[in-house]
Amino acid sequence: MTRVVGGLLLLLLLGACQQRITASVTRFYTLPPPPYNQTITILPEPNQAGDLEFQHVASQVAAALSSYGFRPVPPDGPPADYVVLVHSGPAGARQQIVDFGPPFAGPWWRHPYYYPEFETYTLYAQYLEVEMLDGPTWRRKERRMVFQGRAVAETGVREFNVVLPYLVQTLFKDFPGANGQTVRVTVPVK
Repeated sequence: MTRVVGGLLLLLLLGACQQRITASVTRFYTLPPPPYNQTITILPEPNQAGDLEFQHVASQVAAALSSYGFRPVPPDGPPADYVVLVHSGPAGARQQIVDFGPPFAGPWWRHPYYYPEFETYTLYAQYLEVEMLDGPTWRRKERRMVFQGRAVAETGVREFNVVLPYLVQTLFKDFPGANGQTVRVTVPVK
């Protein structure tokens, strides 16, 4: 009975938490405010070449940037105004303890039953980092960054691609965002 009551309380708590995802978002940029009318190309780092997961992440980042007027071009297409680099994945895990307060003795039957004072569960941190570099400078083998953003969210979900759409939403909400600040951005879970 103790486990049932504790499990129900934990499900209620987690159910309430799953209605939205909050990420810590940090952005630095020298871009003017939108709308934009430049081209972008998303390039893989050497260890990402041919990686299907990278291609999936890149397509979601391209869609988010397109909503602000950027036009994606393929890496082997015409030279782009900006080169975009993407890094993402797990950022660790930690145990979370939920304290339910003092134990409650129920007057059921003849013996008191107790629910646990606390429950533990695992939170998984996932991150998405996007860098935009000046395209002409990149082609001269120099790095001149015009945007750098990072979103980190902790959820009860271990699988990165389940959380990815929400990381993209939080990172690009009100793009380019607050320059040089870390803010908490919350988006609804669909």
